[in-house]
Amino acid sequence: MKIKSQNGICQLDIPNTYAYFEKESVISIHNSNGVGAISISSYSIPNNYDFLIVQELLDFAQSIDESVTLNETDVTSSNNCYCFTKFIDSAGKYWRIWVYYKSNYAAFATYNCDKADKNIERNEVDMIINSLKLGNV
Repeated sequence: MKIKSQNGICQLDIPNTYAYFEKESVISIHNSNGVGAISISSYSIPNNYDFLIVQELLDFAQSIDESVTLNETDVTSSNNCYCFTKFIDSAGKYWRIWVYYKSNYAAFATYNCDKADKNIERNEVDMIINSLKLGNV
């Protein structure tokens, strides 16, 4: 199933077994029989804002859990348009986070679940995240 954010900034595909809803520019996605959830926020970035994607990701991780200590070596990135990291928070939850950037549009995505369940939905989550398109969609 193809879904598009209400602000028209991002689009992605989700399996028919997943449900989603959007509230205040945040798309929440989950499988009712699953173990975790995906959240995606998308924004227009002003032309005069210096969007440093890796720093944005590190700041995003800190906003999730202040105790997280990541640095640039913990981040996978590509051409200043995509970056990714993963961590276990202080409560023992497993997190995967992504930041996408294209033509003054950004998307911040998370997936979280219990640490013990981190591989159960990996393939579906990868498929959903990899389908994300950013821009005027």
